[in-house]
Amino acid sequence: MTVPGGATTGEDLKASPGSAQADLERLGELLQSAGRGDADLAAVKRSVESYWQVHEPALQVAASALTEQVRLQAIAELGKVREQLAAARKLREG
Repeated sequence: MTVPGGATTGEDLKASPGSAQADLERLGELLQSAGRGDADLAAVKRSVESYWQVHEPALQVAASALTEQVRLQAIAELGKVREQLAAARKLREG
């Protein structure tokens, strides 16, 4: 992937979350530069497309893991709500 400063990342970095984060930071710098009018928009587009192509597998794994974590937290919270409702029902029924 070509990133600000002309650095290139290789295909061997595809599954590395660390490289995805580092490249994202460089991409953020490029986007800020574009926002100031200091970067070529075609280069920005190529960099974003390249970032996704190189890091898509790692990003998908991270998204899946995060989704599962949120799902498990939601299930735990729903269990707590169920317990509270059951306790409230017992109080009402006396």
